[in-house]
Amino acid sequence: MAAAIADPKVVIRDQVGDHLVTPKNSALLVIDYQPSQVAAVRSMDRDLLLKNVVSTAKLAKLFGLTGPATPSDQSEPAEAGAGSAS
Repeated sequence: MAAAIADPKVVIRDQVGDHLVTPKNSALLVIDYQPSQVAAVRSMDRDLLLKNVVSTAKLAKLFGLTGPATPSDQSEPAEAGAGSAS
């Protein structure tokens, strides 16, 4: 006997009022990690930290979460250790 699979387009729960996390009642806040902050981390491997941040952001996008927009969202990321030219 096969279990019935629900159509993913059918909304079963109230997306705003549900007590569980949904894209409509949650947001993701990500700290703007600067190279000096990443370099100061000693409690875990830095590559793993960056991998965790990137994968969390990708998952949030897939889940349909929105986050607060900042001016840095609209510019290209700076090279690590690059200074501004005068």
